[in-house]
Amino acid sequence: MLNIRGLKLFPSVIEEIVRGFDALGNEFQIVLETEGVMDVFMIVVETSAAVDEMHAGELRARLETEVIRRCELRPRIQIAAPGTLPRTEFKARRVIDRRRAL
Repeated sequence: MLNIRGLKLFPSVIEEIVRGFDALGNEFQIVLETEGVMDVFMIVVETSAAVDEMHAGELRARLETEVIRRCELRPRIQIAAPGTLPRTEFKARRVIDRRRAL
């Protein structure tokens, strides 16, 4: 469980959302960083096949809308080409927390 801007987020919910999109692959990462005093929540997702920038923009918007609807957090979405993210085995290491302590 992650605490982002006072809200609880379970990575399994993000996994469920990502796997609900046929155009996205199975690999994703949640990256947490700090900008100023605010936490920044980014999701990096792979597509299942190469996509052009227009289709990537549509995917980005649809994924952002679904995450906001289900998690009440606005993520930044980064679309990656297939094979870009490291493959995960067993218990996935999908959360990268780069936040600095205040």
